[in-house]
Amino acid sequence: MNDVSDIIKHLRDVFDVDDVDGSILAEIAGEVRELESHGINVTGDVIDKIIELHSSEIMGKVLSNVKASMPGRSKLRRALPYLFKEAMERSGFNVELGGIHRGELIDAAVQVGMAWIPVSLQYAEKREGRRFKAVQLSYDPRRPSGSDFMIDMSSRPPYYQMLLSSKVLGKLREGARLHGVKFSVRGEVLYNIWRFYRERRYLVVPGPRIGMQLYDLEIVGFNRYLIKMANYVPKLPAKQYAHYSRIVIITSKGRSSQDGKLLLVPIHRLVDLLDGDGIL
Repeated sequence: MNDVSDIIKHLRDVFDVDDVDGSILAEIAGEVRELESHGINVTGDVIDKIIELHSSEIMGKVLSNVKASMPGRSKLRRALPYLFKEAMERSGFNVELGGIHRGELIDAAVQVGMAWIPVSLQYAEKREGRRFKAVQLSYDPRRPSGSDFMIDMSSRPPYYQMLLSSKVLGKLREGARLHGVKFSVRGEVLYNIWRFYRERRYLVVPGPRIGMQLYDLEIVGFNRYLIKMANYVPKLPAKQYAHYSRIVIITSKGRSSQDGKLLLVPIHRLVDLLDGDGIL
């Protein structure tokens, strides 16, 4: 007899994402049980065929969620450091986020030997100069051909990514080399979550502001989830959070606990969770 975990495994194999909509899962499980009640041997191939019959329904759910959460200008601006690190890592560079040098924040820093090249990422904007010379990389949707990078949007995973211009490496070679840059754990943690779920074909975007809470990440698949690094538990008014299946708060200490939609995860547990099935 097949149990729910068998069906979930087949759903993951077919659709690549790791979460499963409860109502659809129950419907598929009911069809499997009905076949088994008639003495039919429900093999993995049979389960795959049942799932294929629900493919339009399943993808309809995913695409509806994706459409509701695709990033606009403000979220794209917040996503630039993640996208830049992702793009540079594909080319073999080591990039860190959330750096601080002499009290000033750095969007991203590219490692060159023992030094770091600071990078300022701009989306249709200009920023005030810093005390140190950061490499200015910008994207202007009105003049994409003159931009240092482009944001490629797609209806397929990963849904959006950064494409770097050939002139970026030249700019980096001319950039200032900094020593003594300090990096926060926060940037590393959030990027690791970003990368984990992007690789699993989820839509991952900077989180929305709900009331007084600005969430760090929103993860979208069959369902929608919010991620926030904080040492306090935010209030969750039912109406504003109705569209989300789970709200994950990453804390600096304490133990894992769950209360309804709210899941508290201490930061020391993240490595093990991201080495497994994730934090959702």
